[in-house]
Amino acid sequence: MSSSLSSVNMSPDKLRLMASGLTNARKDYDQKWDATLTSLDTLKQAIAKCRAQVKENPSKTKQLLKSTNKAAKRAAKTVSREHKVGYQALSKYSDFVDQSFVSGTTVSSLANPDAFEDVTDSVQRIIAEHFALEGLFDASQAFYEETGVGSTESLDQFRSFHHITDALHKQNIAPFERWLHENMGRLSGAAASKMMLHYVKHRFVHMIAHNQTTEALAFAHQHMGPLYIEHSEGNESFGAMTKWYDDDVVPVQVPVNQDKQCHSVFVCPVSK
Repeated sequence: MSSSLSSVNMSPDKLRLMASGLTNARKDYDQKWDATLTSLDTLKQAIAKCRAQVKENPSKTKQLLKSTNKAAKRAAKTVSREHKVGYQALSKYSDFVDQSFVSGTTVSSLANPDAFEDVTDSVQRIIAEHFALEGLFDASQAFYEETGVGSTESLDQFRSFHHITDALHKQNIAPFERWLHENMGRLSGAAASKMMLHYVKHRFVHMIAHNQTTEALAFAHQHMGPLYIEHSEGNESFGAMTKWYDDDVVPVQVPVNQDKQCHSVFVCPVSK
């Protein structure tokens, strides 16, 4: 490595010298950058002038383009030269900084081959499951067989998962229905209730979209009753939400990033 990752004790004089070098390098670079912008502005003006002259005197197009081409070449040459000088200034300072630090840290000193010695099986299982989640079943199976950390049963579960998701992307909910009925007994709590709610919602919408109105009403009568009881709190508040009187206020929480969170916003009926 050209620069050290370890802490280095440097004298105040050397630090001041480095700061001065950075200031000078930045100054040189800014000067060259200003010169580059000036050259580009000159080129832009020359092109605009050429276009106006060609529009006024189409018969002199060839002569005008030849003149503009010379100006473009001069500007390109100036930009290349100034950019090269500015880059050299920064490169020179970078080399100076590298030489000011003693390289005492190497990849071999940072590496710790024994860090995962006690959790090798867990790491290998995570890698194999990652392959399976990405749909790389052949790679996952080969990894399972070579390491001996998994089983065919777990891989079959991932295959079933991908089969269901692929079918859902194609608007086919039949595989999910079969899986849900086969595994409903193993599901419990809020997760099962939420999954069932999504299933009923999508199944109902699917029937309506395919003009199966009678079947949709029968399906809703059969399945939405129990779900209504489980989600009674949300259903009771839904009526009030539909009558929300201020279009500028959202009656539900909208998740935003941490840097955009300020404070809670509420509507007071009295203040309105």
